[in-house]
Amino acid sequence: MQELKNSDFEIVDGEPDVTDWDVVTVQGAKIGDVDDVLFDAGARKVRYLIIDLEVNELLLENPYQVLVPIGLATLDEEEDEVILPNVTVEQLNALPKYERGKVTPEYEMAVRNIFEGDIVIDTIDEWKDFYEHDHFTESRFFNRNTANSDEKAERIIERINRKIG
Repeated sequence: MQELKNSDFEIVDGEPDVTDWDVVTVQGAKIGDVDDVLFDAGARKVRYLIIDLEVNELLLENPYQVLVPIGLATLDEEEDEVILPNVTVEQLNALPKYERGKVTPEYEMAVRNIFEGDIVIDTIDEWKDFYEHDHFTESRFFNRNTANSDEKAERIIERINRKIG
């Protein structure tokens, strides 16, 4: 796993660079800022957002950097915001601190378990499928999952209407 900032890679043309974007709840409460993305260089896929929780409106207990799987977030490109629609304060408080270069399989399991409940991966074959989970689906992040696109669009519109109204 590599941080984008500290690599020779760059964002694909036409895709937004979410670095420094606000991370918010559906209601618009600030959770933090995107510090960077963590990606799998071999697969050339973003796996996590590195979110700095220091400046937030949720009174989080642990205002440090954490990892959130890319599939748990969606973009609001109009507002330059990343929305975490189904992430709770309890989950954010439970996340382990992110430290560069210290992302191990055990660390990733701990993060995933916070969002999904306790899962156990016993074999190498099961580990190979770890990133096949919805939590790592980039199309969800970029709002390109047709199965959920109407629901997400409605949530974003509702959220924008609340801001305006």
